[in-house]
Formats: sequence, C-alpha cells, structure tokens
Amino acid sequence: MEEKPKIIAKMTVLSVTTWAHDNVSIKMTAQYDPDLPEDRRFSSATPSAAYEMSCNNPAVIERMKPGTTFYVEFYEA
Repeated sequence: MEEKPKIIAKMTVLSVTTWAHDNVSIKMTAQYDPDLPEDRRFSSATPSAAYEMSCNNPAVIERMKPGTTFYVEFYEA
C-alpha cells in the first residue's frame, strides 16, 4: 500500500477552557508571522485554519498554553 504524504499545519493555541468533569477545550488557529519565511510558506498553502479539541490528559493540557505554537500532522488512518 502506498503511503500518502502527511499534511502539516503550524497552529497557535488561542484559548484553553476548562469545562465540567475536568474536560478542557483547546482552540487553535493557523500561525502567521510575515517576518518568518516558514510562516509565509505555510500561509501560501493554508492561509486560514481553525482547530478545536477536547482533552482530559493532564500531560497534554500542561503544554497547551495560549500563544504556544505547534506543528499538527494529519494523515489518513
């Protein structure tokens, strides 16, 4: 089976909101700094993006601080 290439997005955490039962909602948006060549490359392929997930893993939540930037990989399951 041929492996398809990954889709990589560069996303920045916008907000982290705690809900009932320690569930946390994490919202992210596409990262863009016009001074960074990498961000200009990402923006040409993905000029806009939004991602939201719910999480209850303390190790993950600890790293998800507003303003923190991550690479997010998507690939077919």
